[in-house]
Amino acid sequence: MNLKIIISADVKRKEFYLYEKESVFCPSFCFKLFTCPTWGGGIVFAQSSNTNSSTAEIFSTDVDDYMDVNSWQGVSESTEKVFAFVNFNSSKLNLGAAKNFGSIWLGTYLNGYIPQITITNTESTASDSKTSTVTFDDGTTTGGSLAFNASVLLGMGDLGIKLDGTINPDLSNSKDTNPDSETDSSSSKYDVNLTAGYNTGSLTPHAQIGFSFYNDSSYSDATGSKITEDDGYKILYTSLGTGIDLGDDKSVDIGLTEKNYFYPSAVDKADDTVVTEQSRFRNAISLDVSYKAVYRPAEKVAVGFKIGGSLPFEIDNNKKTSLPGTALETVTTNTSTITIGLEDLEFDVGAQYFANEKLTINVGATASLGNLFTFSHENDELSSAKITTFEILPGKAYSLGLTTGFSYAFTPSVVLDTRFNIFKAATTSIYTSLDAIWNQGIYFELMFKL
Repeated sequence: MNLKIIISADVKRKEFYLYEKESVFCPSFCFKLFTCPTWGGGIVFAQSSNTNSSTAEIFSTDVDDYMDVNSWQGVSESTEKVFAFVNFNSSKLNLGAAKNFGSIWLGTYLNGYIPQITITNTESTASDSKTSTVTFDDGTTTGGSLAFNASVLLGMGDLGIKLDGTINPDLSNSKDTNPDSETDSSSSKYDVNLTAGYNTGSLTPHAQIGFSFYNDSSYSDATGSKITEDDGYKILYTSLGTGIDLGDDKSVDIGLTEKNYFYPSAVDKADDTVVTEQSRFRNAISLDVSYKAVYRPAEKVAVGFKIGGSLPFEIDNNKKTSLPGTALETVTTNTSTITIGLEDLEFDVGAQYFANEKLTINVGATASLGNLFTFSHENDELSSAKITTFEILPGKAYSLGLTTGFSYAFTPSVVLDTRFNIFKAATTSIYTSLDAIWNQGIYFELMFKL
């Protein structure tokens, strides 16, 4: 029986797939080189090793791969009984497990915020009384969120199919129960995605369909009539893409994503009377492309880089009418907007140094230009205005980041994997993470392979 335990710290990742290349010098817990698609269908959540995070998403371990629709095969083949990992954090649950059932690989993953319950006992000597107060924190007061994400993957041969869903019921909620100014607002989000991938060796095609539901509503009863506003919407995602192995540790990934937005027809109501109606059509298409290469300049060194970007195209036709004869002012909006741009430009570099059979040092750097340019044309039929806008670096959202970490194999079955954010400079701030390391603690992750 082979028992493998990996202890790691800090977890954050997008969706990835794997190409395992010829072996390089590394310890017995050898890390893998993989390429990263930029497909952007529904909202995707996935587990991540600190090796992956600290090398700017250039290198991976089994924690990254076992739930990936294109790269689960390597973990399945090396697992005799059960694969599992758990991440320990004071406020978040992060764990997963997988097992071979004959020729079928079953993987599961759960990530979510753990509600914090605080019990405060107060004793008054003056009144000889005792008071016990129970406080339930759903995450909003601590910057968290009462969100849970669950995923299930089925792997068969070269095919991987994954179903994942996210529940985030408390994005932003407030309530005033004063009878003279009663107000209530709520915001929530729910996602479900179905993803499939196939690994042919040189090609890794993948497809996804997903649905997101955003609830954003509020009402006020201060004037004696209930005024309700509904700013929510729904999104249907579809995406197709493939990774292309160019050989010599070089690859290209191409993805095409379409988003269809659905908005409510009744936006505002006074009691049961519709005050404002809207007829809105919004469609967004994005072509995502990335190129990645990995080099081995020395026996103990692996270096890689990735460059990618997105070409979005969006149409938004919005007609909103406040109906005559209601208590609200009558206003009509009728606009059509077309937007084209070059977005999400990013350049990542990652490296590993295999110091010896036990120690691997990781480093990664990320440079992002955000959006290079946007071109938009707006036609306002209400005012007969036509506005054309072209912007270079709109929003000025560029940033630089540097991350490091190390992996240490106490034994071939016990590995410590860490990650530290050293530096990040954005357009609005410059900070280091030393304070966060000590005050917020280190996340621990155990991986078992039996």
